[in-house]
Amino acid sequence: MISVARDESVSDFLRHAGELLHRHEATNGLLLGICLSPTARTVAPHLFRILEHGRTVSAAVQTPSMNLVLTSATRPQLQALVDDMSGCELPGVVGPAEESTMFAGMWSAVTGTRAQLAMDQTIYRLTEVTFPAGADGEFRVAIESDLSAVVDWMASFERESLPPSSWKTETVCAAIAAKMIANRDVYLWTVDGAAVSMASVSRRTENGASINAVYTPLASRCRGYASVIVASLSQWVLDSGKKFCVLYADSANATANRIYLKIGFSKIAVSRHFLFL
Repeated sequence: MISVARDESVSDFLRHAGELLHRHEATNGLLLGICLSPTARTVAPHLFRILEHGRTVSAAVQTPSMNLVLTSATRPQLQALVDDMSGCELPGVVGPAEESTMFAGMWSAVTGTRAQLAMDQTIYRLTEVTFPAGADGEFRVAIESDLSAVVDWMASFERESLPPSSWKTETVCAAIAAKMIANRDVYLWTVDGAAVSMASVSRRTENGASINAVYTPLASRCRGYASVIVASLSQWVLDSGKKFCVLYADSANATANRIYLKIGFSKIAVSRHFLFL
């Protein structure tokens, strides 16, 4: 018998689903990262567990007004989740390629929305860094005086690299950038004192952390800066005590995928992101 449970708190959710999710911690890093982030303490996510005969076999999380994030599940389990969520509003779904495709079809059938594939993403994992050669410069944390550049670059990263998002307004992006700088989560590669590339760290889990917002402005591209800042930040994460880094890359971006493989990332899964229109 399949049923769906909704937990009231992240602690309850992780008490029941934590062991399941940590079996594949890197693959489930997005879902775990949402639960473990400071934001979850102020904006409580919707927490779903799918049970068979009373045992948790799958899970899903949705921060209000944002995408549903899935973990692995069977078709009957996903159908039970769709039925339980009837009446909810979802802008989209993100998860393992097969599961998100099945959920998108089921959700569209129930709600009358149209599911549009926004992006196929490759999930990479790194445990040892291979440093690229040939890029001059220095690696440093972004500080308050870098805010203007970081805001501009994050907005450009959003436009160029991610599916459209109605909630990430200019004001919201600026607030996110300021908070990330205050938390020492944004890092820069500089040449002669000028910033030429950016990357950030987020979604820290028990054993890992995610590298994201990798961006080099057009005038500084093709000089190896993206490679060296990702390598440097990945090494910083490992040196901080984490066992691995996780990175999501647009599967269609051959250049970025080639860079990550050379640094030492290896493919562990494929994620698919659908928008509901």
